[in-house]
Amino acid sequence: MNELQITNMVMADTANRKVNYTATYGDGTHIEGFVTIAEGEYEAMSFKDVKNEVQKRIADNLTTVADSTTTTTTKEA
Repeated sequence: MNELQITNMVMADTANRKVNYTATYGDGTHIEGFVTIAEGEYEAMSFKDVKNEVQKRIADNLTTVADSTTTTTTKEA
């Protein structure tokens, strides 16, 4: 990921923070979205920790999607 920007952090509800982001990749791909972080976890994080958590969740979710769309074909003998 070339650049990840945290654009906004607000209370989503009484127990979670909503962290909005934009991310741009080297090939020009651009994504925007948000993640929610439990308020207790959020309060214990530095800004760098929040950014790292967002990056981790993006990567984990993209990997999960890629894994779920991979199909295996078998040939019967």
